[in-house]
Formats: sequence, structure tokens, C-alpha cells
Amino acid sequence: MEKPDSLRAFLVARAPELKRNPEKLQMYVKGGSTAARWSPDRFNYEYRYTLHVQILGFTGHPDQIFLPVLVWLTDNEKAALQNFDNGDQAVTFDVDLLDDKTVDLELQIKLTEAVDVVQQPGGTFRLTHRPEPPAIGFDLVENVPVGTKISAVYTPDNELIYQAPEA
Repeated sequence: MEKPDSLRAFLVARAPELKRNPEKLQMYVKGGSTAARWSPDRFNYEYRYTLHVQILGFTGHPDQIFLPVLVWLTDNEKAALQNFDNGDQAVTFDVDLLDDKTVDLELQIKLTEAVDVVQQPGGTFRLTHRPEPPAIGFDLVENVPVGTKISAVYTPDNELIYQAPEA
């Protein structure tokens, strides 16, 4: 599975508190399964799982976590946001209020990863993690056509949450 490491790197690079204290971020997979179909010419499968993302002792604004997660989903799990029913459950969360400034935040994100399997001569297999299909419709921001690049996003306190990579 490759998406947990991708999301970790994305969050640490963009969430100000995690950039300063990456050890606050913990992740684990729970409730996983594989969906597999066999045919004589191919054997592909898909990971289906819930990624639990915990930020312990978090003192920032929740937007500093949720917006980067949703931006990451637009590139890495488009189906979660393209369907009305799926989008309502794409990211669920729990919050433990530790004091008036500190929380433990846990997000549950349903993810899938398709793997193509091709048998090679000599009985070996080549595995390829299939990239996400292109987006259909509109992007994260209302009425912004897919393909429009978001260059930067700031919190209400003018703290940078997301900066697009330089081309």
C-alpha cells in the first residue's frame, strides 16, 4: 500500500504544526480487505481499507489538517469526492478535547489502491499500482473547473496551509 506514505508526506509538508512536530502524526490501517478477480490472462486486485490518521496534542485550527487532506484526495482518491454519497463519508473524524487549546484528532479515510498483476516468463509476476483516473466534473473549490491549479491556501490567521509545487 502506497497511499498512507503519500498522505503522510503531503500533510507534514503542508500542515504548519506537523511541519514543526511531525512526531504528532500517527497512521494505521484498520478494516482492510482485498477485492480480487481472476481470469486466465490476468490477476488483478484492489486494496480497500480505512486509513486512521491521528494527530496527538494538536493545537492548530482543524482547517490546517482537513483542507490538505481534501486537496490530497482530489489527486489520490477522486472517487471519494465525485459521488455525493461517497463524499459525505470520505473523511470521518473523532476529537478528544484535552483542554481548551489542545485536542487529539483522528480522521478515518476510506481508500482504495488497484494493483495490476502480469505474469512474466519464468513464473514471476510484475505488479503495478494503477494511478488514479482523471477527475470528472468540478474540483474541490465550488465552480472551479477540474484542472484549475490552486497555487496557495491560507488559514484565517494567514498561515500557509498549501503551496503548489513549482513547475
